[in-house]
Amino acid sequence: NKIHTFLEAQDGTLWVGTASGVARFENGRFTPWMAGSDLSVLAIRSVAQDSQGNFWFATWGSGVFKYDGHRLTNFQLGDGLAGNKVSQIMEDQTSNLWFSTETGVSRYDGERFAYLRTEDGLANNNVWLVLERWGLQREYYDLPFQQQLLAQTDYISQSQGIFILRSKPNPCPLP
Repeated sequence: NKIHTFLEAQDGTLWVGTASGVARFENGRFTPWMAGSDLSVLAIRSVAQDSQGNFWFATWGSGVFKYDGHRLTNFQLGDGLAGNKVSQIMEDQTSNLWFSTETGVSRYDGERFAYLRTEDGLANNNVWLVLERWGLQREYYDLPFQQQLLAQTDYISQSQGIFILRSKPNPCPLP
């Protein structure tokens, strides 16, 4: 099975997102997780655990899933997510979750989604990664660019370059 992503959870368990679901590695072996659920047949692009201990799974076509330890909840375009093809999940310092999608970037504050797209100022809707300050590997960029980038706080990597969010703390206001 093709591995897309992995995460070491707060309890030390390794979670693996694959082309066909999620597996957990514990006690020296991989076991499929949530076999028989919708999640077990989907391509998982990113796995994250938020500061409250919830697990989040980004899928390529079915939005994101949240697992709170008891229940699996799916969020899609109709729930406010920018798009259903999600490539990455990141939690910021204020516990907002950011989702990179093929049609923009979404922010989830724990209750509602808000999103940014080209009409909101993104150069391109195809967003692959959202990082916070110090998240970039500086050695790949020249010094003037590093200094400019690291002086900011939030970054969104796009297929047409890097978009820097300058407004803090809430660059994506909720209605």
